[in-house]
Amino acid sequence: MISIKRFSELSYKEAVVLWNEGFKYYFSNMTMTVDAFIRKLANEGLSPEHSVVAYVDHVAVGFAINGFREMDGKKIAWNGGTGIKPEFRGQGIGKVLIEACLDVYREQGVDLALLEAVAQNERAIALYKKMGYEVFEELVFLQQNGAMTIDAFHTNSNFEIVRGIPEDIQLLEFFQPIKAWQVQVPGCKGAESIIVKKGNEVLAYAVYQRMMDEKHNIQTIALNQCEIKESIDVQKVADFILYHVFQPHHKIKRMVRNLSKNNRLVYNTLLAAGFETLVEQVHMSNRLDQPIKESIQ
Repeated sequence: MISIKRFSELSYKEAVVLWNEGFKYYFSNMTMTVDAFIRKLANEGLSPEHSVVAYVDHVAVGFAINGFREMDGKKIAWNGGTGIKPEFRGQGIGKVLIEACLDVYREQGVDLALLEAVAQNERAIALYKKMGYEVFEELVFLQQNGAMTIDAFHTNSNFEIVRGIPEDIQLLEFFQPIKAWQVQVPGCKGAESIIVKKGNEVLAYAVYQRMMDEKHNIQTIALNQCEIKESIDVQKVADFILYHVFQPHHKIKRMVRNLSKNNRLVYNTLLAAGFETLVEQVHMSNRLDQPIKESIQ
């Protein structure tokens, strides 16, 4: 008999033990400490009170953890992780967890539910589809290490740069709010924005983070968002903004988080500059309020 309780009934220690067991033998190492888990809850806007745990004979065997945000007057929910202990997989617990999440979403008046799934996790993707989710884009994590080639993002263009904070991009006419949860503006704490202009026209924007060592030397640059407006100079603009984000002359680690393959210009420019794919995911949505504003193309 499977029963459902709220995640908030667990202590942090119990929650982390369940998290680590639930993601055991997963496609990547998801192991967390208590401190890292608490930071994850805060940084990603996750709500233990609105997340669920599955029990079999009073033993916690699986969970699904949820976050909520408001966008354009709509309430968005995100499944930030569904994990089941290895010995209980294949017994229908995942279906029960997703059903319980959808019940919570409806209780909370959610209009659109989002999640990401590793592309190789065919069983999970098939389950999500049965529960009403649809794939609307493919996502990639990219990485490049060390100094880049001398012609990486080669540009001699003289566009104007405006530096600021992530919230600045929300005012732009071609701003796209529906992104993978962790790279949406509310999740980009400590990040910077860069806007490229030509005269009064805004041509591109990016949001990225620079991670420093104790001597304030750059160790890693991670790109969260980058959008290029259609124009006759799109490739020059792409090279220009990516050059100023990634600083090719430095010997550092460079990452791109959850980039949509639909963003062909940025994706192809990064591959041409030597970035390699680390992880591929699918981005899935479930419209709980029909019809909903067409935020997803």
